Amino acid sequence: MNRPSHNLVKTIDRQMLTPLAQAAVDCPTLRIDGWETTTLSVQGQRSVFRFSGIGYDGVASRAWSLILKEIMAPESADDPAHEPDCLWYWPRESLLYATGIPQSLNNRANTSGLRAPRCFGVLEPTPQVRWIWLEDLEDCYDGRWPLERYALAAYHLGLFNGHYFIGESVPPFPWLTASGLDFESASKAAEIRCLHDPKIWAHPMLTRAFPTPILPELERLVAEREKFLAEAMDYPRAFCHLDAHPGNMAALKDEDGNEITVLFDWALSGYGAPGEEISRLVWATLLDFKVDIAEAERLETLAFDSYLQGLTDAGWLVDPEQTRYAYLMSSVLIFALEVEAIEHAFNEDVDWLETYYGCPKDRLVEQSAQATYLLLKRADALRAILDKM
Repeated sequence: MNRPSHNLVKTIDRQMLTPLAQAAVDCPTLRIDGWETTTLSVQGQRSVFRFSGIGYDGVASRAWSLILKEIMAPESADDPAHEPDCLWYWPRESLLYATGIPQSLNNRANTSGLRAPRCFGVLEPTPQVRWIWLEDLEDCYDGRWPLERYALAAYHLGLFNGHYFIGESVPPFPWLTASGLDFESASKAAEIRCLHDPKIWAHPMLTRAFPTPILPELERLVAEREKFLAEAMDYPRAFCHLDAHPGNMAALKDEDGNEITVLFDWALSGYGAPGEEISRLVWATLLDFKVDIAEAERLETLAFDSYLQGLTDAGWLVDPEQTRYAYLMSSVLIFALEVEAIEHAFNEDVDWLETYYGCPKDRLVEQSAQATYLLLKRADALRAILDKM
């Protein structure tokens, strides 16, 4: 794919960077000379860069750094990501930062413990490109969280969601995700028909990983998808991040030693029922191999209980069964319908795969399959709750 905007990044000069670097280090007199530009990630239409250098404040040298998140519009005019009601509406995150919604967390006592990176500017270098200049932050655990840290993040998310459930409102922007779970699960359900190819299940790794066939249960989930969603139509809904997983979070410590959870990547943000927010915290953590599958139930219990406590401490009158229903529904409709073991088994770039996830390919397939089996059990728990309602 041609990526002309990378040439745009090369045009960033001292005049543009100076006020951004000054804001990053809270020094309006900072002067900068040279700097380094590092590409941190390129994923589809989104790229992340770090700009860093040494400046001079008139007395001493000072290190500075900034993160630039670049978002490109889809090349095809027919791509649904051009539509504001699409889950993957391409400029949503830049619009959120421009309105100041993520940054508003940083000044709220009632969402203490959760914040977004500081934003130093949202620019539009061309009509098809957005630049978001952000604070450069590093996780104090270097990405290897103990289980208790996931519980704390879940508590912070409960405070965050609860704050909106009890009355705080976000303006009803047409580009906020209003039915993201419906949209995403419909997309995943449509792909299940591809799994009827017997060649898929004949793969030796998949034969070992799935001794009990899962396709009938996946098809059952697809058939029940609309029924599950309909039950939650009347649940209270509040503004949520909706993509809170380890790759989009960092643990920091404030000057008093208290731990803070930072939320990055607000591209899917919108409205959700209580419980939806933590499905990715649990299952993306397991499927990204941040926590061993043997700890799955403990992780889930810690996260769910801590999230409920956060909702309660925010002042919201919690309905635990309703919250569990929304959590389970989001979990199975997103993660059970995406059988990642298949993707790992057929990925031929073994070196990249094993380096990225930090474990052998056969273990990736095995743990992903075990997660799918657990999710199918969660589907049974979801049905049980529905039967009682």
